[in-house]
Order: sequence, then structure tokens, then C-alpha cells
Amino acid sequence: MLMIHKYIPGTNPRRPTLVLFHGTGGNENDLLSIAQMIDHEASVLALRGDVSEFGMNRFFKRLAEGVFDYDDIRMRVDALDAFLNKACEQYQLDRQDLLGVGYSNGANMIAQMMLKKPMSFRQAILMHPMDIDPKVVPTPIEDVDILVTAGTEDPIVTQAQTNQLVHRFQTQKATVELAWFKHGHQLSSDEIQTVIKWYQKHIIDPEQFRD
Repeated sequence: MLMIHKYIPGTNPRRPTLVLFHGTGGNENDLLSIAQMIDHEASVLALRGDVSEFGMNRFFKRLAEGVFDYDDIRMRVDALDAFLNKACEQYQLDRQDLLGVGYSNGANMIAQMMLKKPMSFRQAILMHPMDIDPKVVPTPIEDVDILVTAGTEDPIVTQAQTNQLVHRFQTQKATVELAWFKHGHQLSSDEIQTVIKWYQKHIIDPEQFRD
């Protein structure tokens, strides 16, 4: 049985499918407006985390703020990978054309998938993620593009945690762009504009930006 989600077919088959992962307490509708701003022609697969923490939707369990259930995370990675395979079959999507877009808990879920199963996504936009599982040993893989956005005043994700995650991806041989903003954990308008510009550069017209 597929997890609760929303699929919106796009108008341009040459664009990737944006797979949306919300933050703690969100749902499949939270990032739809941002997806529209990123690419209104792309298909969208918006997910709802199937873990409940005091009624708040999440993508994996935690024992306390900043304390994670690593066994649950690894199980959820496998379950989400299987879900994406089934969703691609149901909606006739190319698994290689999925682009993960996540915020906070959702960004952490995408990051764990990419570290444990490197072909989960070939491109990803991770907003305010952190390095949460020190036992994950990255598997080297090429041709993976990742944007990480973070806040210098974020009370939840420290700069060290952000930098450690970026280092893990670089160890994995992924191409990572890190953008800092003088904000907290919330998403800001200048952050979204940076996301849009990165997408245009790497996805819509990469040839235009080649040297």
C-alpha cells in the first residue's frame, strides 16, 4: 500500500518530477507552492510522512530533540525507496528523473536516502538539513547534484551539523553547493530565490552555464 501522497502531472515531460518531503508537523501540501515557483511545468509527487510524533507528521522517529532512532531511520529509508519504485510504476515515471525537495525533517530523510542508497535521487534540494546518522558510510557515486541551504542563526541545526553533512556528500563524490542565509530555521524569500536559480542553472539549462 502506498503512503499518503499527492501526484500532480506536469506539462513538460522533459522536466524532472519534484518529490516533496515536508518538515515536522507538515503534510503533502506544504511545499506545493514552492514547487510551483521552482518549476510550474514539472510533475510533482508530494509525500506525507507516516510517522506520528504527538500528532505531528514526520518521516522517521526520534527519541527526543536531536536524538534519533537509527534503526527506524534505516527501515524508513528502505520503505521509502520501495515506495518510490511503486509510485514510478503507478504514474509511469522514470526513477532516474526524480528530484528530491525537502525541508528540515524531510530534507534529512532525503539526505539519508542518498547516503544509504546513492541512486535514490540524482539531484536534490535540501533546506535546513543536518547530519543525523554518524554510522552511515557514504558510497561514492558521480553525477549527483545537491543544493544545501542553511541559516546562520538556526537554533535547531548548527553550522557544524550542516558542514558535516556537506562533507559526507563530498566524500561521496557528489557535487554540492552550500548557501548560507542570515536567518533561523524558517524558509526565507531570498532562500527560495536561490533554490530557483540553482534549479535553473543545473536542471533547466545547464549548457548555458558551462565555461
